[in-house]
Amino acid sequence: MKQLMLCALAIAGLAYGQTPAIEWQKFYGGTKDDDVISIRQTSDGGYIFIGDSDSNNGDLTSNNGKKDFWVVKSNPLGAIQWQRSLGGSQDEEAHSIRQTADGGYIIAGETNSNDGDVTGNHGGTDAWIVKLNQNGDLVWQKTYGGSNSDSANFIEPTGDGGYIVAGDSNSNNGDLTQNKGSYDAWVFKISSDGTLEWQKNYGGTAYEGAEYIQNTSDGGYIVAATTTSNNGDLTSNHGDFDYWFIKLNSAGNIEWQKSLGGTNSDYGRFSQPTLDGGYIVAGYSNSNNGNVSGNNGGFDCWIAKLNETGTIEWQKSLGGMGYDWGRSLTETEDGGFVIALGSKSTNISAGTHHGNNDVLLIKLERNGSLSTSETSLKKDSTVAPNPSNGYFTINHLFNNSSLEVYSLTGKLIQKVKNISGKSYSIDISNQPTGAYIIRIDNLITLKLIKK
Repeated sequence: MKQLMLCALAIAGLAYGQTPAIEWQKFYGGTKDDDVISIRQTSDGGYIFIGDSDSNNGDLTSNNGKKDFWVVKSNPLGAIQWQRSLGGSQDEEAHSIRQTADGGYIIAGETNSNDGDVTGNHGGTDAWIVKLNQNGDLVWQKTYGGSNSDSANFIEPTGDGGYIVAGDSNSNNGDLTQNKGSYDAWVFKISSDGTLEWQKNYGGTAYEGAEYIQNTSDGGYIVAATTTSNNGDLTSNHGDFDYWFIKLNSAGNIEWQKSLGGTNSDYGRFSQPTLDGGYIVAGYSNSNNGNVSGNNGGFDCWIAKLNETGTIEWQKSLGGMGYDWGRSLTETEDGGFVIALGSKSTNISAGTHHGNNDVLLIKLERNGSLSTSETSLKKDSTVAPNPSNGYFTINHLFNNSSLEVYSLTGKLIQKVKNISGKSYSIDISNQPTGAYIIRIDNLITLKLIKK
């Protein structure tokens, strides 16, 4: 039996040497294998997560055969509000989930089935996109691909109500019109009802796979991929696997592309636009030459800040002597970045390593240096008195913090921006008794109790 565990962290500082406080943690699953792939906070203050499961008991009420998509919606404290298994008689793998403007959810992954919830399989493994309403009911599902192996690794809503999808493919038929050799990075645009609007594949004669895609302010897209090619759409390769970042226009045509890395293995996993008009890219690398410097041993999380045309402004290797890999990255309101790593290193001064794989959270300044402005904060952000009759003080804030107060149903009670000083008092004395959630800078989650 392998159950998945989720935890909510009260994150303050996030520099080396500080340990976030756990707000809550819960196990989910059944008696077989259950895994979580992606989690997002929802508009009501709760969470939606997607994973894979072949269980048919415990928290699960059904299984379609072998491994299914498993979708779970929880409240802000992690209690399950609804859950759903999706798939057919063969294996499905979920990779990405996003909340949609109508309050529902869009899921991207892959399927080998052509029965149960799945129709229209083109042969082999297909990319599978599933639209759910806010209650988890199936609205529509569609498969995309050809007769070989095709996968959807990330999905993002677009401004026109549709979706942009990034993945990989080695097909040359069905929905695909060409293959450049081996696996290609594959991007396709679909409408709000899943109709394919356009698709393009990118790469050379060796391996490419797209892992992440984001909208850009000019209506185009930035794609994070991995490559081993040195021809076709690529103009260089530093050796072995490289990060590959592709800027596309609104029609999917390449505006510019950059291979980043060194002579060893470099895997691009995330990319997103930054507030200054550039891009931040992240993944993991065991190189220590080429574009990469400062490797700490083994695989490090490697981050590079690019300008608007893809030129490196700064780069940073994060980790220790073990295996450290980037899992998620967010730009903060002060222009810095918070990075979540998986880490096997035991020689990092970030508190006690608990053994095997740990989660490591790091805060960087806007220039890539480790955050020092918060290191004088000896405690995590706290609320006091708690419980109280409605008057609370939030302590150990950062300069220019913002905070939001939510009821457990997700209703926004208060919102304050650009707080000066290290503390702030709130008044919810006119609200009903019970529990409330405070979110600080979209990073810190605190619970308070009104008597």
